[in-house]
Amino acid sequence: MDIINNKLSMLKSINKQQQQQQQLLRGNPSRICTFCKKREPWNAQPGQKLKRCSRCRARLYCSRACQRSDWKKGHQMACAATTTTTTANKSKDENRTETETERNEKENSYLESLSEEEAMNQLIDAYRLRVEDERIYRGYLRGRYAPQNTDTDTIITTNTDASLQSALRDFQDFLDLAETSPSPSSPSPPPPSSSSSSPSSSTASASSPSSSSESKTQLDETEQSRKNETKSSVLPSWWTPQKRADCEWRALQSGFWSSLCAPVEKDAIVERYRDSMMPMKLRVLAEAVYGYNVMDQPR
Repeated sequence: MDIINNKLSMLKSINKQQQQQQQLLRGNPSRICTFCKKREPWNAQPGQKLKRCSRCRARLYCSRACQRSDWKKGHQMACAATTTTTTANKSKDENRTETETERNEKENSYLESLSEEEAMNQLIDAYRLRVEDERIYRGYLRGRYAPQNTDTDTIITTNTDASLQSALRDFQDFLDLAETSPSPSSPSPPPPSSSSSSPSSSTASASSPSSSSESKTQLDETEQSRKNETKSSVLPSWWTPQKRADCEWRALQSGFWSSLCAPVEKDAIVERYRDSMMPMKLRVLAEAVYGYNVMDQPR
């Protein structure tokens, strides 16, 4: 029996070697010269590898002679058509991107295109990720990590611990900034001019018609700047005090994924949103609110 088993194993090894040799002779089936149908060898040396057409990158050739022959045979027109189609697709993508950018600029903010629930979730997650980034990269402790003090200006239910109270207060400051921060796509409003003066000068200006008209013009400009700032806020147009209260309520619910009750990591955000770019989007959103990035560099 041992002799028979040995012979069978020898036959199997011989068959395997023969199959490998035949495969080497046949070459790589996925890389074939377009013109002469010659296959690229397995483990091909640099001089044996097939070359692609430099324009369309779609056809393979084993030599320049095959490429010239195929070019004369009709690839010239096909290659030009392929190149034109690729260029047209790129232009279409660029135009689509520009159109989307223009549309986003016309809207109040990035959050405008999201549903109310999703916009609130991303606001909460942008804040949560910023807290973790500042703790990790700068050693700055805020929100749930802030040192606790006895002064509490926010009354929450007795079941809420001190770290969650601190996180809520810091998140409320975040929303305060968001309500006054202009969106990245719009210019910042001009700073208000100083109007401090002595009582006598203010009396004189009140009695002067030209000063009165100038003051009215300044008030109109200030009001217009305030309106423009509200229109281009980081927050969407549907944001109201009631919506803010809803957002703060959501942030305190441990049953929601986007909650201040737990910290968050970059990998968890990618997994949650199924978007590898979401951490960057949330960081940009937080930068738009705070006016600087996590390394304290202004926008």
